[in-house]
Amino acid sequence: MKFATPLPVFGMMKPFKLFMGKGVKLFDIGGQRIDRRKWATMYDGIDAIFFCLAMSEYDQTMSEDLITNRLTDALSLLEKISIEPKFAKTPIFLFLNEVDVFREKLSLIPLENYQPEYKGGSVEDALDFVENLALQSLVGRDKSLIHVYRISCIDTDQMSKILQKVFKEVLKAI
Repeated sequence: MKFATPLPVFGMMKPFKLFMGKGVKLFDIGGQRIDRRKWATMYDGIDAIFFCLAMSEYDQTMSEDLITNRLTDALSLLEKISIEPKFAKTPIFLFLNEVDVFREKLSLIPLENYQPEYKGGSVEDALDFVENLALQSLVGRDKSLIHVYRISCIDTDQMSKILQKVFKEVLKAI
């Protein structure tokens, strides 16, 4: 498996993939607010949700408005997905992405400048803090339906292993 440098996704894409002998539809619905209105048409028949949260964006604002923090927006979106009744029994695979960039940025741009409730500490403390924020956004979810992975998409070996594990879990559930 090879992965390219990520590009922004505009609109919904629905390629059909064959994985482990089974057909799998993967929908990349993008994170731009303008695309979110279209999501409701995709809610039926969802077997799993893959949610990518870019940890390195804790100090950035949305491209649509220069006030809303990207991490705050992602956590709000995760909560909205979590409370959607159609997803009550749907497993959520939460990918905390760009861990490598997050680690590098912390020494230059302190997390506490953007998340005042964070009181500092080690890089691991910061990783745990953001992960806990994400888990708190998964309101009322059955913990057995939540799978968290700290990843760097440019680490192709790590991603290959994780995706094989994740797809096996998804295929067992369907």
